[in-house]
Amino acid sequence: MSRRRLVAGTSDGDVLPFIRHCLSSNTEFDVFMLRRSEFSLTGLLSHVKYLLDNMSASTRKWMEWSRFIEDNYGRKRAMMEYHGYLFAYRIGLLREYTNISWARVERIVFVCAGNICRSPYAEVVAATRGLSVVSAGLDARAGVQADPDAIRNADHRGINLSGHVTSRIGDVSIRASDLLVGMEPSQGRKLQLNNKVQTSGAQVTLLGLWGATPSPTITDPYGCSDGYFQACYSRIDSGIAGIVKRIAGRDG
Repeated sequence: MSRRRLVAGTSDGDVLPFIRHCLSSNTEFDVFMLRRSEFSLTGLLSHVKYLLDNMSASTRKWMEWSRFIEDNYGRKRAMMEYHGYLFAYRIGLLREYTNISWARVERIVFVCAGNICRSPYAEVVAATRGLSVVSAGLDARAGVQADPDAIRNADHRGINLSGHVTSRIGDVSIRASDLLVGMEPSQGRKLQLNNKVQTSGAQVTLLGLWGATPSPTITDPYGCSDGYFQACYSRIDSGIAGIVKRIAGRDG
């Protein structure tokens, strides 16, 4: 990238266009030749305030929209995937994940990617609801602690993940009475194709489909904002509540 040198004017009146250029420029810049006698910090701050106060409505709307996406979906791509899977669910393409024989279920196996954010949280929450449960990751490294952000955000909800240690799905003994619960359709498909799962005859479902508001995918919160961690955990809570309700109905 070429380095551009810009000269600020010799009066406060020239600072405003200079700031506008700096805010809109994607190149590096150096500021020099600022005469103390003709340039004041107060003047600079007043011009910055003017720019912020007169920020276009479209820019403000975009900032609000970006924050909404960040806190509700984690990332823009995740938002697109969410609504794509939601459409697939509504036209019946995910029906196989809802055809569960609850009478067969004796243990829940929560599965995500790394077993450091979603599935460990789900495991602890489900255990507090009286379910027999374990968790594992499709791409996990065994013996790793939960993600620090996951631990901190779970702690805000009264859930302690500090003692969690990761497990790989290949290290879990799968039984016919297990219900394997993935977080995303792609994970559900991988579980269905897993040799151990096929041999055992265990059932596979997606956690978000059992929530009060069906959510076909619960995107990985790893590296996302605290706002999305909380949204993710809320979807997990809702899905677990739905599973508990169906198991209780079976037993009742």
